Amino acid sequence: EAFILEMNAAKMPDGRTLTLTTRLRNNFLITESYSVSSPEDFNQEALVELCKTRTLNKIWDYLIFLWHCATVTSNKVKAECGLDLYTYDEAGVTSDSLN
Repeated sequence: EAFILEMNAAKMPDGRTLTLTTRLRNNFLITESYSVSSPEDFNQEALVELCKTRTLNKIWDYLIFLWHCATVTSNKVKAECGLDLYTYDEAGVTSDSLN
């Protein structure tokens, strides 16, 4: 949850759908929605928790993807997803060929 700056929930005009928009620290937006079968079944607190859980799962999916794309060895980061390869030193980031 440290990645989350704000969450905004909105009940849609149909009276049975809730949309939760989450803004992350990098300004990336994640939108989740959930609909119930009838307006009488609408429980905003429960639906917000469902959408929040979905959002957190999506954040974890993104983090796992990044973790799988990069392996860290000593002071080098080797990207395995077709990204440029870099080495880090005291002067900053410099391009490097690890092939």
